[in-house]
Amino acid sequence: MSVVRHTNLMRTLRLLSATIVSYVFANGLMALMGTGLPHLGMVQTEALLLGVLVGCLMFPITFIWIIATRYFLSVSAGMLAAAIAMVILAPKLVSG
Repeated sequence: MSVVRHTNLMRTLRLLSATIVSYVFANGLMALMGTGLPHLGMVQTEALLLGVLVGCLMFPITFIWIIATRYFLSVSAGMLAAAIAMVILAPKLVSG
């Protein structure tokens, strides 16, 4: 059984990438909720407010999850792919 030693550089890169991925994921979620919920009948201002509130909750949750997991690269890649998909899909909902 091998022991993985985390150097300061590895820890710094892990924190930096977790911050970026969590930020992009929270922004994608906010954009998707802000543009998608009005199509389901919600008032646009309430949809935007709900999107911001959920995004503000999701940022620390995803940040802690990415930092705490053993499968850092796969979780980060999956969340980044989902975030990019949400950011791409959100403007398409606005145009119809």
